[in-house]
Amino acid sequence: MFLRNLRPFVLTVIVALSIASCSLFDDVTYVVTPNPLEAHGDSVKVTITGTIPEKSINKSAIADVTPVIRWEGGEKALKTITVQGEKAAGNGTVISSKTGGNFSYSDVVAYDPNMMKSELFATASAGKGTKRKELGETKIADGVNATPYLVEMDYKPIMGKDAFQRIITERSNATINYLVNSPVVRGSELKDIDMKEWDNLLKEIAANERLEAKTVDIEAFASPEGEVDRNDKLATSRSGSAKKANDDLMKKSKVPSLGGSYTDKGLGEDWAGFRKLLEASSMEDKALIIRILETYSDVNQREQEMKNLSKTYTEIADQILPKLRRAEMVLSYDVIGYSDEELVSISKSNADSLKLEELLYAAQLHSDEATQLSVYKNAEGRFTDDYRAANNIGAIYFAQGKMTEAEAQFTKAANIQKNATTSNNTGIFMHKAGERKKSAEAFREGMSAGTEAAYNLGIVNIQDGAYDRAVSNFKGYDSVNSALAALLNGDAATASNILDRSDESDSAKAHYLRAIIAARGKDAAGMNSHLREAVSKDPSMKTRAEKDAEFLGMTVTF
Repeated sequence: MFLRNLRPFVLTVIVALSIASCSLFDDVTYVVTPNPLEAHGDSVKVTITGTIPEKSINKSAIADVTPVIRWEGGEKALKTITVQGEKAAGNGTVISSKTGGNFSYSDVVAYDPNMMKSELFATASAGKGTKRKELGETKIADGVNATPYLVEMDYKPIMGKDAFQRIITERSNATINYLVNSPVVRGSELKDIDMKEWDNLLKEIAANERLEAKTVDIEAFASPEGEVDRNDKLATSRSGSAKKANDDLMKKSKVPSLGGSYTDKGLGEDWAGFRKLLEASSMEDKALIIRILETYSDVNQREQEMKNLSKTYTEIADQILPKLRRAEMVLSYDVIGYSDEELVSISKSNADSLKLEELLYAAQLHSDEATQLSVYKNAEGRFTDDYRAANNIGAIYFAQGKMTEAEAQFTKAANIQKNATTSNNTGIFMHKAGERKKSAEAFREGMSAGTEAAYNLGIVNIQDGAYDRAVSNFKGYDSVNSALAALLNGDAATASNILDRSDESDSAKAHYLRAIIAARGKDAAGMNSHLREAVSKDPSMKTRAEKDAEFLGMTVTF
């Protein structure tokens, strides 16, 4: 009976070697770890520790031991280790003929699928000097555990996400300018371009059911000249007159009342606006004026210092102060987009009328892939500088198993824009082509786009033997692969729980994994029950089970 799961397997092999009446070995103990051997990251590591008892080796003897993995129709020889007595000429591991000793051996060979049903032998030759005699071979371990090769290539592409918003809030601005010391809205101001556009927008909102006024905010100011208290009152009066002017326009346009969503405030003297206009001007002495602003915090003293610069102050009064006597109005309104039902209908009948984000969103509302493809292709043809339609067409082809078409679309999308989404999707085909390192890099680049990229990287992790990383990258997915990663990482209980929750819980692979879990727990009945289920769903599982080192020492019945 062989011990499993990395627990040392001890096999005592009595090798009687006699050459010219000189004993070379007597009782040699081998420990093979693990036994059965294990495939790990496409390789099989063989570790052997040999113990030679006291008085079991001739002082002048040399032995060459070569482990061989042998299967039906083939074999793979590992590197040779040389053991010798203390008086032998050579570079082998020296063992005392009096006290005995240990020798250690480790080698790594590429995994071959034929190794699943195999045996490990130690072949030896021994002698003195250059004379050697073949001593035959001894079986020291069984099979190669290839459970990591149950990993499924169930790659997960990432769809390009739409930025569709059914309700978009827009803002429109208008300015009412006033004469000095006046809060009166002049008729000429209402004829300015910005106020005409404001009036037209109000009329459109009233007439269009897809537009809805939300708020109007009015802020009024006075220019920084004269008494502060008087200017504060003037600014407040201007906010009130601007509100009344807008009320009249809204009433005339029949826009519904905004109630509490309507604010008006007088903010007094606009020193911030003054400085901004001054800095943008071409006045010769603007640096001097700015220095005055920074030097004097008292507004009255500021004004006096500027007036002392008579010529400059005249320019200020002509070019800047009139622009500060104003009321700023901001109208916020919602643009209400098509409903889902409307988008479904329009994307079928008149897709050319839809914008890009509407198309990308509408495609997902259709249940049949043919219509989805039609909508995405419309977007792909019209919006050639955006990668998402091309990418999402690739994702649909991938789901349909049309790999050549999918790869072409993913490549096209990546050529339009290389980003996390396209990196993940092109990484899938790098991996399918055997470019494991490049695919891992692509999946890492794709991780900011979604957990799909982490899942794909988990597949690579299993192949690389990085089971703890695979567990981490599969987090959030209850799949056969995530259960396999947990099992390979030594957590059979978690693997079983994942399978219980998984949508794949009744698949052939899921039952096969449960059979392995049962075998490791010495549950023969459970093992055979799940093997029968696995084979009934996938007859090829029987061939694997008959070879699988996971079931050594167990009676398998199908």
